[in-house]
Amino acid sequence: MAFGEPLVNRVVTLTGNVETAGNWEIPIGMPIDEFIALGKPKADTDRFLMGGPMMGFSLPGTDAPLIKTSNCIIAGSPKLFPPPAPEMPCIRCGECAKACPIELQPFELYWHTRAKTFGKTQEYHIFDCIECGCCSFVCPSRIPLVQYFRFAKSEIWAREKEKNAADQAKARFEWKTARDEREKAEKAEKLAKAAAAQAAKKAAEAAAAAAAPVDGSTPPRLLPRPRMRCRADAEAAEKLPLPPPWNEPALNGKPPPQEHGPSDPRPAKGSCRDRCPPPAGRRGTASRISCRGKQTVTDFSTPPYLLQNASVQRVMLQVLAALVPGIAAYVWLFGPVILVQLAIATVTALAGEALMLKLRDKPMSLFLSDGSAVVTAWLIALTFPPLSPWWLVVTGTLFAIIVAKHLYGGLGQNPFNPAMIAFAVCIVSFPALMSQWPGVGLKVSFMDQVGIVFGTFPRLDAVTGATPLDALKTALKLEEGQFSVATLLANQELFGFFAGRGWEWVTGGYLLGGLWLWQRGIISWHAPLSFIAGMSLLAGGLWLYNPAQFANPVFHLFSGGAMLGAFFIVTDPVSGCTTPKGKIIFGFAAGLLAYIIRVFGGYPDGVAFAVLLMNLCVPLIDMYTQPAIFSRKGQP
Repeated sequence: MAFGEPLVNRVVTLTGNVETAGNWEIPIGMPIDEFIALGKPKADTDRFLMGGPMMGFSLPGTDAPLIKTSNCIIAGSPKLFPPPAPEMPCIRCGECAKACPIELQPFELYWHTRAKTFGKTQEYHIFDCIECGCCSFVCPSRIPLVQYFRFAKSEIWAREKEKNAADQAKARFEWKTARDEREKAEKAEKLAKAAAAQAAKKAAEAAAAAAAPVDGSTPPRLLPRPRMRCRADAEAAEKLPLPPPWNEPALNGKPPPQEHGPSDPRPAKGSCRDRCPPPAGRRGTASRISCRGKQTVTDFSTPPYLLQNASVQRVMLQVLAALVPGIAAYVWLFGPVILVQLAIATVTALAGEALMLKLRDKPMSLFLSDGSAVVTAWLIALTFPPLSPWWLVVTGTLFAIIVAKHLYGGLGQNPFNPAMIAFAVCIVSFPALMSQWPGVGLKVSFMDQVGIVFGTFPRLDAVTGATPLDALKTALKLEEGQFSVATLLANQELFGFFAGRGWEWVTGGYLLGGLWLWQRGIISWHAPLSFIAGMSLLAGGLWLYNPAQFANPVFHLFSGGAMLGAFFIVTDPVSGCTTPKGKIIFGFAAGLLAYIIRVFGGYPDGVAFAVLLMNLCVPLIDMYTQPAIFSRKGQP
């Protein structure tokens, strides 16, 4: 428009696996293969993409021309675009929701698409998805989310088309029924008129006969009425084309529905689709034959073709690495027997995982290497007493893997935290064994500790006892106000600077590992900070109300499983909330419940029961805390 010239040239980028990448101004209509030859593709080039790596598409061939919307050609290779890793179950990490530019909840859309509840996908605004591929790019489970969303949209469109066709057929049927009834009424009316005319005619004939002359002459005989048309005329009339339905009278003021309008999707006879039907293709590709007889293969690979270097295995390995500082403090203060318990739990978890994968006919190597079973095993070992018998750890681990995880569908399907299920089951079933914790500086050799675990060395009551948290609560209840919290905390054999002696350093190790996870972006701040805030708020209020009977918030945060629960339990993406507001509510309520149970309940700590109770509320919390999407912000 500025120069008064038509658009005949276009600047197109050629990049990727070529020797000479750059921008060329080429004429519109130039064949793609000639344009690609300008960049000199390398020998290992296996595909060409039209567009970018996030939203482009793979070209089925290069014998097509460049058009005015062509902007980029990318030469791909196995090194540049490696094949995607096997798809893993969704762990509800929420990375896709953080990456979505429209602020949708792609993991919710994925779950409803898998369940084929397409009405729910529309409630989550699936048609606002622009299919940019950001969710697939960041997904650690390597789920092709864009493909799922396209499938859901096509199914919704197909069902809408079927519904419209059914509604149109229903309207045609109702119109036809009304027309038949109208014609039937008209026919009855005509017959009634003919009968009346026949009766009148007979009456006239009777009157004429009565008035006939008496001389005996015969009145003239009435001849039969001739037929309107012969058989040949009727057959010829039947062969005539019927008038179109829009020439019929209107039904209730509405024209009858069209049988075949201009939008009829059926092809005309003799079209290309009739002459060249597509043959049966291989699975994953579609063979097609053009009208000129040339056969090509269509590549159904979908964008994005670049994926972030993230996986479920990497996430789980980083969680295990974050537990190392706490484990190191554990070994330093209480002995290396905790490493034996970690080994027992790990072997048991992998064995239980392999058994269930075999029974469920799942790929064993894929799921055994994801690290989720090892994370569950380590959390179980760290929440159980280090000198507990081996069979107790085995029982809790097998219950967590088999019942709490695989009976609900495996990775990504469990509604409850498996490690907390194991702790709750064992502390209810074996409360005495779950309450025997060693003190700092255990005067038992490592081999004797191993013997206690495996039952070859007698269990000594002198080396085990209650946790500092449980000892404080028991003393306050038994002494009935004779000793204050400050007096009890002055016992340096059981209590340290601000919490239990030795346990404050283990808890500090968990805090350090949790902060590292937050810095790495594995967890967000919502759940841990709200958990700490909920526990601190209630503990601080009661401490200010009666400091003689209630310990200060710092003591509660660095005692028991508070820090382990804040950074490694409530942050579990599978059993926890996924929305930002939901994480805050989940963590805050879990902190309140954990404090109430540990102070007023009958168990030494309440983190496990608090988390399990809040796991029940996760679907309700997520449903009412859905964030507003980009296009509907400010709308009711």
